[in-house]
Amino acid sequence: MEEKKLTRRQWLERGSVLGLVVLGGVPALSACGGGELDCTNPQGLSGDNRTQRQALSYVDHAPNATQRCEVCNFYTAAQPNQCGSCTLNLGPVNPAGYCSSFVARS
Repeated sequence: MEEKKLTRRQWLERGSVLGLVVLGGVPALSACGGGELDCTNPQGLSGDNRTQRQALSYVDHAPNATQRCEVCNFYTAAQPNQCGSCTLNLGPVNPAGYCSSFVARS
């Protein structure tokens, strides 16, 4: 059986293609909904928002599925795959998030 040896050029070409696939795959998957929405530390979050989040124990993923931000009275939905808003001065919040001031929408 004959062994095939890769030339330096072939090795670099294959490595470059693999690198592009890996680097390009992550944004492509998140654009398709494959990535998980993260509203934990969004850009532009004010000091007041951070203080309020801490005071109300905000988390990006509710420990109880029936008390998620998306079914809370204080939550306003955004476009799909985007953080929504909260009237309790929490800044952008994850629809799957939770805080200690949860009030179910009636």
